[in-house]
Amino acid sequence: MSLFRLDNSAPASLDLLFGAPAGYSLRATPQRVELVDSAGAVVAGVGLPLGFDSTGAAVPVQASFEGNRLRLQLGNSTAFPIEFPAIAARGSTLDKWWSTGIQQRSVCENEPYDCYRVRNARGPAYNLSKDAFPEATETDDNRIDAARHCIWNGLMTEGANRGFAERMAAALEHDGRANPDWTRNAELMDEYNNKTGVQVGLRNEGAPAAIESTCLQYGREARIVPEPETIDLTNPYGIDLIALRHP
Repeated sequence: MSLFRLDNSAPASLDLLFGAPAGYSLRATPQRVELVDSAGAVVAGVGLPLGFDSTGAAVPVQASFEGNRLRLQLGNSTAFPIEFPAIAARGSTLDKWWSTGIQQRSVCENEPYDCYRVRNARGPAYNLSKDAFPEATETDDNRIDAARHCIWNGLMTEGANRGFAERMAAALEHDGRANPDWTRNAELMDEYNNKTGVQVGLRNEGAPAAIESTCLQYGREARIVPEPETIDLTNPYGIDLIALRHP
């Protein structure tokens, strides 16, 4: 969903009214407006819009929330049209998008246009890899994780560009070091597979389905390398994936 300002005469603010069923309430955060149930669980939400002009430059958006009224004050630019896309989602998809770490959020804040363009890359990466390897757990460093990193980086490369994908992948690994289960071997595995994803994206420009199928095939054929430092980690060709262990 996007709102466009075509010229200076267009309204610079927008009011949205939200209704909540009995037992539900609305809550505002810096990133989104949430619908929560009586237990405080988020059941739906609307992401506050990013903004960028026709050159791709960021345009600020200020939001205020009072009662059931959300007011968006839209920034300005001389490069029209200005687009203000919002991210709307529910359930786990909403949580995955907005629960990104500090470094990843920083990349998005600095590059909102590319961040918006690849907003739908993470869902397929999680869902397709999970469906392809039902015997694997999502938290272990195995084939499901290898395919997920490949798909995500491939789709980001195809949907935005190589540089953005590499910066976002590096931010993910930086955020991951705060996880108590972090290990250096797991990070080396991810970095290798991120490189493969970028190369798959470059080889399949305009063909996201091919990126997904290629990464899943590489995941099925992934080499088991418990100690990644024993192999060439430069991965210049991006034609395979590695995993630390079997499912």
